[in-house]
Amino acid sequence: MVVLVSDFLRLCCVSDLALLYGAVQARPVRRASIFPSVTLLLAVHNEEKYLPAKLRNLAELDYPADRVEVIVVSDGSTDETNNVLAAWESANRRTVILSNHCGKATALNDGVAKANGEIIVFTDARQTIASDALKNLVASFADPSVGCVSGDIALGNPATATPMNGLGVYWWLETHMRRWEGATGH
Repeated sequence: MVVLVSDFLRLCCVSDLALLYGAVQARPVRRASIFPSVTLLLAVHNEEKYLPAKLRNLAELDYPADRVEVIVVSDGSTDETNNVLAAWESANRRTVILSNHCGKATALNDGVAKANGEIIVFTDARQTIASDALKNLVASFADPSVGCVSGDIALGNPATATPMNGLGVYWWLETHMRRWEGATGH
């Protein structure tokens, strides 16, 4: 409990300083409607239950199809994940099958090594991406000083989720800190 309290206090202090600095020294980011090539990358392990819906979600993103590459790395999956991926694979949808479970970091590194996109977007099998999210993410890269962009995570149903319970409090603090830190340009 002491660790949680100290982490909470650290987050509050850092977020307060970032908010104060951001309010005084906010640096606007130039956003524009741009369409760089994008690689969507996800590492999966035994995700047969969630993978079909995730692959449909990625196919429904509002972004030029010829500018999107999807790479799914199966990290030693022992369920039907690899069969789902084999049926899904096509020219701009590639799979990497790791025979042994090596861990998420190794799986993502293997995927990054095979990525061709100017921008790489990391996602997970259980996250649903809003149809306009990819356009919104890349718009900030029109500013040459931007090197990394993060999207918001909504817990539960985004229309009704309340961030004030359990893990929601952590994500509320995390997302506000990201926003405030982004406002500082750091």
